[in-house]
Amino acid sequence: MSSFTENMTKKEWEVFCEIMLRYHYGQPYFWSVPDEDSGDYGIEFYTADGTIFQCYYPDLSVDMATYKKKIQKKINDDLKN
Repeated sequence: MSSFTENMTKKEWEVFCEIMLRYHYGQPYFWSVPDEDSGDYGIEFYTADGTIFQCYYPDLSVDMATYKKKIQKKINDDLKN
């Protein structure tokens, strides 16, 4: 990870992701889901084409293979509820 992102808080990471995704998809086709929405299933953003995003700040204390498994489990657990 670059030094730009390695010192971010989890909230700063989410804001960074939102800025980049809004730029990519365009303002009229991109929406954020408020943190207060208890029915959001961990979803942070969605687009007009049905793409959904969950933004997890990278855990630098584990190797990439382990991190990938942890993220996949988190996403699957969130979406099962």
